[in-house]
Amino acid sequence: MTFDSPVEQCTEAVETLRAMPEVDLGQVRDNKLAIVVDTVSKTQDRNVWDAVQQLPNVTDLAIAMVAFDEDKDENP
Repeated sequence: MTFDSPVEQCTEAVETLRAMPEVDLGQVRDNKLAIVVDTVSKTQDRNVWDAVQQLPNVTDLAIAMVAFDEDKDENP
């Protein structure tokens, strides 16, 4: 995710991210912060996406990978 200022200055957003159980914080580089989002459903994923986009100072989100496991019981 990209902030409009260095990540160190975006403490409100970073603290909110830390409080989200679905989110793990990664590397920081200037105004960019890598995060990993792990959810159990597409709906929860969407809710996290929406919440992260609305954090203060966030200017962009880029997705590196999306993976959804299919229900393995459908085709035994």
